[in-house]
Amino acid sequence: FLGFLTYASAFSAPLTGALADRVGKRRMLIVCSLVIAGFSAAYSSSHSYRLLLVLVIAHGVFWSGLLSASAAYITDIIPESRRAEGIGYWGLATIIAIAVAPTIGFWVHGHGWGWLCATTGALNLAMAAIAFSLPEPHAPAWMGGEG
Repeated sequence: FLGFLTYASAFSAPLTGALADRVGKRRMLIVCSLVIAGFSAAYSSSHSYRLLLVLVIAHGVFWSGLLSASAAYITDIIPESRRAEGIGYWGLATIIAIAVAPTIGFWVHGHGWGWLCATTGALNLAMAAIAFSLPEPHAPAWMGGEG
């Protein structure tokens, strides 16, 4: 399951990164967050393992869009003098996720898959709302923007 998501995300990253440059990072964050929330609902109601695998491949593409747009967005808004520090904090989220994953796994085992799907759906809706409130950063000069 996770392998399908990871491969779909990795192989689609160049495409989703380019798309974020074209449509805007903020818009990409909003759309990907909303679609991933929809995947959470679909996962909770699916009883077919094959359907779950198809969904997780599509989910991986949107996950790639979310990662590409968020990484690009933070590099646009963090001052150059603190960019490495900011990217370090962004990367720290990945390490924290790996650290808490076993605890979440035990929680899912005790409470069920539906609660995990509901929680991740709600978090993605919150993320879309936060992204909606963000300003669209200016395009870099090399892309024809003001810099």
